[in-house]
Amino acid sequence: MATIHCMCGYIGFGKTTIAKKLETQYTAQRFTPDEIMVQLYGTDVDVDFMDKAEQVNAYIWAQIEERLQNNQDVIYDAGSWSIEDRKYVMKMAKKLKSDVVWHQVQCRFETAKKRTLNRALNQNELAIDGAFFDKNLEKYVPITKDEHLNVIYHKGE
Repeated sequence: MATIHCMCGYIGFGKTTIAKKLETQYTAQRFTPDEIMVQLYGTDVDVDFMDKAEQVNAYIWAQIEERLQNNQDVIYDAGSWSIEDRKYVMKMAKKLKSDVVWHQVQCRFETAKKRTLNRALNQNELAIDGAFFDKNLEKYVPITKDEHLNVIYHKGE
């Protein structure tokens, strides 16, 4: 049975860096919503960002389903900030009859914010400013033991 490897961590924690390593380790197809958003819509995080993100997410899950049907592991590099996000992933995995391994990335928030602000200078990355980083921080909830998920912990690089 193919496996969905799900990344969990806040902005700038190093999820995509680790996901790229896992992509090679598991010979998996990686799906990173931020990269697709930039390809389709550019780097600005505008007022339509959430609508665009939902469209990208629907596209990604269609691609994940196709890969899993071909018995290929996938990496869902979306962050999964909330318990609700993780419940959604588990529901989708059940529907697709797939195993799930969670990769919880841990990092100091000060380090993550510095990375995020530096990354915003790169024209190929989403332009996330300090206000967006701070405003959304309250939405991030790391995986808890009460969720009973299969978790591997990583230190953000």
